[in-house]
Amino acid sequence: MAESEKDWKSKLTPEQYRVLRKKGTELSFTGKLLHNKENGMYMCAGCGAELFSSDAKFDSGTGWPSFDSPANTRNIELKIDSTLGMSRTEIICKQCGGHLGHLFNDGPTKTGKRFCINSCSLEFKKNESGVGQMKGFMTGLEQATKKNTDFRKVLYTGKFSQLVLMCLAPGEEIGMEVHETHDQFFRFDEGVGKVFIDKNEYKVKDGDGVIVPAGAQHNVINVSKTSSLKLYTIYSPPEHKDKVLRHTKKEAEASEEHFDGKTSE
Repeated sequence: MAESEKDWKSKLTPEQYRVLRKKGTELSFTGKLLHNKENGMYMCAGCGAELFSSDAKFDSGTGWPSFDSPANTRNIELKIDSTLGMSRTEIICKQCGGHLGHLFNDGPTKTGKRFCINSCSLEFKKNESGVGQMKGFMTGLEQATKKNTDFRKVLYTGKFSQLVLMCLAPGEEIGMEVHETHDQFFRFDEGVGKVFIDKNEYKVKDGDGVIVPAGAQHNVINVSKTSSLKLYTIYSPPEHKDKVLRHTKKEAEASEEHFDGKTSE
């Protein structure tokens, strides 16, 4: 994408031109998108290339919008920046060559990355449909999983499905269940455990996924003596009340929810 400096000056605000084209840095805590919490896509202010999903955004406390992964790596270029007497990794828009910010290896999520971006280098497009990028969704879910310490936390309830985040303490189990008419999906994000489906036993760890067929008896057990087992599950139809939070299995069993025997559909 080739444009003259005259074209860039007419297209961008003075601050955007200073940052995007002259590799400047905006003052911390001044950017308009720093505290933006809406769902959508962050795009290059110079050319409109999709850069970061809102689900990858987190508060780093540094004063600049921070993300743990790009939405499209084809639109991101990394270069060594040796200015200011130090070696840093510069983040550049691959489509127009605009300076975005710098990459640091001190992020709080599983990626370990902090894409520190100047707010004025970005434009934000709100997601009107409510459907986010899958990669960004997964990243956001991993962040939520890492922070979760509750036995069960409902993240989403739709008309025909429910997404639930769970944290099993060492030695804890969900309890034997049966869903008569619908399959159930489990995805394990942290820890080690066992899944029992009818008479079969499966060992599971980080990254494993298991589909339980409708009508099958099943249970999930945390086999670790020291660490939590964190997982999320999707099943249909929703059986639990929307946004209900249970801190322990005892609380859940004391409610109207079913964790033993057949589950009412």
